[in-house]
Amino acid sequence: MSGAAMDAIPGYLAQSRDIVQAAIDDPAFCRTIHDIAEVTTKALRNGKKLLLAGNSGSAADAQRLAGEMLSRLNYDRAPAAAIALTTDTSVLTAIGRFSATAVPETSRSRDRDQYVRQTSCGRSARSAREG
Repeated sequence: MSGAAMDAIPGYLAQSRDIVQAAIDDPAFCRTIHDIAEVTTKALRNGKKLLLAGNSGSAADAQRLAGEMLSRLNYDRAPAAAIALTTDTSVLTAIGRFSATAVPETSRSRDRDQYVRQTSCGRSARSAREG
C-alpha cells in the first residue's frame, strides 16, 4: 500500500468516529431510532411483515437484514416476517427504471406492514423520489 493511502486511513477512521459520536450526542436522532424500533416491533408482534428495499449496496444490506430477521439474528427466537424486495430479478428487470421497489412493495404489502428503504446516497433526489 502506498504511503499516501496509508496516511489517509487514520483520517477516514477519525471521520467515521466523529459521525458515530455526533449520532450518539444527538437526542433527536436517538429518539428517531427508538421510534422506528418501537413501530417495527409492534408491527411484527401483530403479525405484520418488514419489507426491505435498497439500491446497489443497500440492496445487499436489505437482503442481509431480511435473512437475519428470518434466522436467529443475535439469539434463538422465532423467525420474524421479513422480505427483501430486491431479490426478484425477473420482476425488477421487467419493471426497469420505472421504480425498482414501488411495484413489488405495493403488491406484497398489507395494512400496517413496515416498509424500510435503505440508501447510502444520503439525500439524493432519486432516493427521495423513490422513498
